[in-house]
Amino acid sequence: MSAIPSKTGVPDIVNSKLTNTVDFHIASTNFNSILRSYINFLALSKYYDSLKYEADPITAEATFWEQLANSNINLQTFAKNPKATKYLSRLQLELNDGEFLKLTESGDPLVYISAAGNLIAETTEDREIPLTKDGTDKVNEQLSEIKTSFDIASEDQNGEFIAWWLDKYRKSHNKVKEVLQTKLNIEDTILQEISESIGFISYQYLTPQGRYMHYADEDSDPTPYPFNSIIDDKLELDTRKNILGLSRRTESIFKRNIQQVIKTTDLGDSAHKENLVTDHFYYKRLKENQSEISEVISVTLGGAFNLLGWLTTNKVSNKQKTVPGVFELVVENSKEEVDLLLNKIQTLKRPFSMDILS
Repeated sequence: MSAIPSKTGVPDIVNSKLTNTVDFHIASTNFNSILRSYINFLALSKYYDSLKYEADPITAEATFWEQLANSNINLQTFAKNPKATKYLSRLQLELNDGEFLKLTESGDPLVYISAAGNLIAETTEDREIPLTKDGTDKVNEQLSEIKTSFDIASEDQNGEFIAWWLDKYRKSHNKVKEVLQTKLNIEDTILQEISESIGFISYQYLTPQGRYMHYADEDSDPTPYPFNSIIDDKLELDTRKNILGLSRRTESIFKRNIQQVIKTTDLGDSAHKENLVTDHFYYKRLKENQSEISEVISVTLGGAFNLLGWLTTNKVSNKQKTVPGVFELVVENSKEEVDLLLNKIQTLKRPFSMDILS
């Protein structure tokens, strides 16, 4: 994983609706790559989706957000279907040359359940062929990795999942928020409202203004920003580059002209010393105090501090790629290929030929 917080789109993929519990996701799909790093977030998503089926969904969702904010949510609650006791995985049927399956009177393959609980088919040579194998141990092993006390701030160092779930909370029903306010002080948790002013204070030295530099610095190093960090987060990369290029040129022309006005060589090491001489030592003081400022903001925001870094860099480090996904899903004893929206993958055949000779 990159050290720079990046936008990957993984939270949307993890929030798939292929199954309604984690155990069925493991046992009945081939989409197991997300389990290695995101099994707890998958369980969190399944848990949240289950709330709509509660008798009192408003209170249930408020309890969910309370436990998430207090970092003590038990993800094992909805990781496993309580009625599931055994998980079978399908095996590929292999027959020898000249060997056929025994059929019933209706013409269907003769299949029965063995003493071990697996499906067995029998051939005309009286050979038993297992059609399934027991995958319960594999499912239970992966389910054991799901935490009973989940802390999203420590699990998501990148900040993207925090941003995704906070957006989910912002869009929740007002009644949910009213009930939640009676349970805890939201502003002391990761669900708190974060002002854009926090970002402005945190990254002020990264967007130096022209007034922070000496009037004789025609090279404008670093490049002066004509806007603050709050606006910087909202600009596209090409737009930002264009604005900064124009700013650098404008500042150079201005400083070349202002040198004809200021006849002294005074330094801006103190305020109100010389007319038109900027306090360019202010930028140096900003940078020296940045670590202390970041520490104070980190303590104030708590678990939401990772979100601040992600919001600042996700546009620059956008690693999202649109790839059509095809997943295998067991549906009523049949293995089907579906997309992420559970649409069945079908092979389209043209009713006519493109061959001009046909």
